[in-house]
Amino acid sequence: MPSVYAPVRSDKLICERLPIGYTAMRRLIYCLLPAGMLVMPSCSKESKSSCYANLKAIEGAKATLEVEGHRTKGSIVTSNEVMQLLHMWPQCPSGGMYTINPIGTPPTCSVPEHKLH
Repeated sequence: MPSVYAPVRSDKLICERLPIGYTAMRRLIYCLLPAGMLVMPSCSKESKSSCYANLKAIEGAKATLEVEGHRTKGSIVTSNEVMQLLHMWPQCPSGGMYTINPIGTPPTCSVPEHKLH
């Protein structure tokens, strides 16, 4: 019966016996995994949807301040006012920074693919 193990050489010495196909599988992982990472889009759907939810939360806080605070369009809203309503500052999953913008202007993310409208 043939052996299912092939010798693995390290510094021209047989150091251990591994199953046949192990080396081929290792090469496949080492070569194709980085290549696949290059093809992947820079911004995943999950990070876009999480960022969109964060932007909607900031917009909701601004709307609350507009109604309850008797603010008008163009009024400046501070991050402290938004944090009082949200209880914490949201974080973009892609590392972007949020800009609140005045009432009547939607908040934005510094990641170009993340847009509210």
